[in-house]
Amino acid sequence: MFDNEAMYQYSSVIDAVVHEGITAFRKKGSKGVLAIRDHYAAVEAASENRKGVQFVVRDKGHLQMEHGVKGFIVTSQEALLTEADKITHWTPNVFRWGTYTDDKRQYIKGFDEQNLQQINTFVVDVDTQQVDVAKMLTASMKVLDQTPTF
Repeated sequence: MFDNEAMYQYSSVIDAVVHEGITAFRKKGSKGVLAIRDHYAAVEAASENRKGVQFVVRDKGHLQMEHGVKGFIVTSQEALLTEADKITHWTPNVFRWGTYTDDKRQYIKGFDEQNLQQINTFVVDVDTQQVDVAKMLTASMKVLDQTPTF
């Protein structure tokens, strides 16, 4: 795990990105303070926002395994925060459902466009150090008609 400052920063980023698309705390096995969990549960119950799922992967190589994508499904910000220092890839957009394709619950499916519930971000993943940032920003502004953030 990480220190309090890092935990606060991770928590702030996760909260800003998920836009209430998943629950704040786990439904089962939560380590959160009961009064705070109850407060969030009441707020979420009164909200019209439907909660969904997000997908995470612990290693980039797990995205292209022989049997599919190896990862797991998260339904709460608490789960994301708990795993933040162990995951390499995360679908910040929210999907209606997610499921496992094997009995050991290692391979995931459900992260396709037809299952998309809520678009939180549009991500450009650049896997090289040799990139002209100015050109990338200009192209992004033309395509998205918005100024990207980092």
